[in-house]
Amino acid sequence: MHQHLASPTPAATELPRPKAHQPVMPWEPRLEGLLRPDVLAAFDRKQFESDGYWLWAGALTDEGRARMTAELQRLQAMQDFMVRNTRWADGINWAARGLSPPPPERLTAEWRETRVCGGSEQLSYYPAQGDTPEVGKGFLNMPTRTFMADVGLFGTGADSLATDGTWPSQGHVPEFAPLCHSPFLLDLATSHPQMMALFGKLFPGERFCIDHANVLNRKQGEGPGRHWHGHRYGDGRYEEYEEDSDGSPNPEFLRRQCIRTLCYPEGAVSAEEGGYGGELGLVPGMHLFRVPFEASFSQADDAAMEQWLQGKTHPRHGTPLRIKRLTVPPGSFISFCHHMPHWVGPRVVDAPTRWAFLFAYRTPLPHAVAEREAATTAEDETSRWGPVMPAQWLRRMDAAIARGEHPPWSETARSILGPD
Repeated sequence: MHQHLASPTPAATELPRPKAHQPVMPWEPRLEGLLRPDVLAAFDRKQFESDGYWLWAGALTDEGRARMTAELQRLQAMQDFMVRNTRWADGINWAARGLSPPPPERLTAEWRETRVCGGSEQLSYYPAQGDTPEVGKGFLNMPTRTFMADVGLFGTGADSLATDGTWPSQGHVPEFAPLCHSPFLLDLATSHPQMMALFGKLFPGERFCIDHANVLNRKQGEGPGRHWHGHRYGDGRYEEYEEDSDGSPNPEFLRRQCIRTLCYPEGAVSAEEGGYGGELGLVPGMHLFRVPFEASFSQADDAAMEQWLQGKTHPRHGTPLRIKRLTVPPGSFISFCHHMPHWVGPRVVDAPTRWAFLFAYRTPLPHAVAEREAATTAEDETSRWGPVMPAQWLRRMDAAIARGEHPPWSETARSILGPD
């Protein structure tokens, strides 16, 4: 994916800013029986470190599966309502916020409906820069997303994100800030005892913090999958090998990790096995090569990946590396190393919406820990929150907790959402 650095959010004193009493989403009681204890107990740490992934098959209880599916459907409906009903072209005062308006040709009702609504990874837009062409189906650029996180796209009347009246605006969109719009997912990501037990098995004896959490719904009828790709740990400074190299095997499972956990409440099964496609592909053992994002295989097709794999063997037991396509039954999670190349298969033409959510956690970044520990004055101290969650939402949550309108942060939540 092409990435462009966001410009800093401008200081604009005349903007509608979220007041301390701007409501957060109402608190909801916890779903206690979320996961099946037998599935959690079956986790094999040795196998996970050898393969680089673990399938928590059927981990969600029937109630947990129904609740997860309903929540992803609700968030998609909320976002689609915002996309369709916010007055992007003639209501939002972009200039007052120091932002460039979206391209007008991308704001027609037809464009928004056909290109953006119905699924995830449709909203982003990266304008052309130099030799880099414009990328993305949507109309929200990085400066706008940064503004939503730092200040919030709040306003009055037409100069605000649209809501249907049953939920308060959070100044952001659900896809990029799902935990702000869903007390259920916020609990799962930061506090739920069964989910913390699951993530704790991935990071035994280590503190872990949130790297990102995203809705990953695939819209009805969306056919293309995703080419082979991987991701950096942090900003890439700790990767073991140079870009565009084949890497070298290391049988040690490194402590410094980012681990993705995908939740598929309705499953993901290949068309060959009678499903709708969209299955996940991995190469067990390839995580031990620690090949960084944007190495020579990045965005490669199967032929290029097969060529890269020729002659390569598993660093621990010497068997040839092979592509494995996973059949994911309903109610399952898949956890795998963030830098491990992965692939998503194409979906059949009449495939229904695929509901999915991504939890990504990592060990703290060493340089960030060092900077925090080196702070000696109040002016030097880093925030008590990390950089992942929208700052404007964290301020409002703290205010709501102080007013007794929301339960206080759990110790686990403070650790997961806190600074490295």
